[in-house]
Amino acid sequence: MLPQIRSMAQPLVMVIPTLFAGMLLGGVSFLDSLIVVLLLTAASFAANILSGVIALLMLSRKDKNMMA
Repeated sequence: MLPQIRSMAQPLVMVIPTLFAGMLLGGVSFLDSLIVVLLLTAASFAANILSGVIALLMLSRKDKNMMA
């Protein structure tokens, strides 16, 4: 599973700087571009944390059901 995650994560490393540069070239102000990039980065981070918590909760419930 880890190789699949790494292959999906690598293009994401290029998306954020490309988006930022594209917005600047498109005429969006620097501050607006920076805010959009920071919001997208924060949303991505929050989604990663939330999905990890949900996965751990699902695993702990599965373990409790198997022991009962």
